[in-house]
Amino acid sequence: MPKDTRIPTKATEFAPYMDNTDDLQLAANPTAPPPQNFQKFGWTAAESAQWTAFRKQSDKLFQELSDKKKSSTDIKDQMKILIKNVKAYDHDKLNGHKLLDKVALGGTTSDCETFRVKRSTALAKSPAKTAGDPGTLIPVLFLRRMKVGEHLLTTKDPDKKKTEAIPHGMKFCKVYRFIGTAAPTSIKQYEFIVNAKRGLALSKFSDLGLDPNLKLWAWYIARYESSTGKLGDPSSALKVDVSLQDETSAPSA
Repeated sequence: MPKDTRIPTKATEFAPYMDNTDDLQLAANPTAPPPQNFQKFGWTAAESAQWTAFRKQSDKLFQELSDKKKSSTDIKDQMKILIKNVKAYDHDKLNGHKLLDKVALGGTTSDCETFRVKRSTALAKSPAKTAGDPGTLIPVLFLRRMKVGEHLLTTKDPDKKKTEAIPHGMKFCKVYRFIGTAAPTSIKQYEFIVNAKRGLALSKFSDLGLDPNLKLWAWYIARYESSTGKLGDPSSALKVDVSLQDETSAPSA
């Protein structure tokens, strides 16, 4: 297994991973609402509780493994089974858990790094070099300006942040949006809104009939489309307050 695998397979790495990620998902969300990070990620209360239960099992088993008097082949096997169970729970397509993918959508870059999510973090693989194939090329989104009824976004190639040009072999930088009171739980909830032009993407929502009495947020992701029509991986989600009444402004990225 490579060292950059999302959920570690070695007990000495798995135990602190579970401690750090459980502390993070239970922590207060600094950009509330919602009040806790697991809600920001789009996890359910049951999923949050299950992650904590896995963490408690890990702590108990790791403590026994660290004690030479209690450590045994049976304890080691139990830890291996627990690691497999955690990975299986995250990969459970039937029940739609995919917890780490949700972190990639609703979390910050720091959250992604704690969970060792590769997408749009320092753990991401080097971009593909083949022309016409997005590979692991992932754009970065910034808020350039916000005012009543619209957001102006900037898209950047993370390897060439001083230019708005898209990478060689790419035809479009496509921008998608989800508006709601809580983060989307699936990438399928995002709707395509515009292809960025010269690194700019205008998102208008004044004519959508949104309830001005609700506290709404917009989540944005972007992905490259190659000249051959292939879509790359989506970026980390950018969360922006939806303003329907009072005009505000944000500095340029």
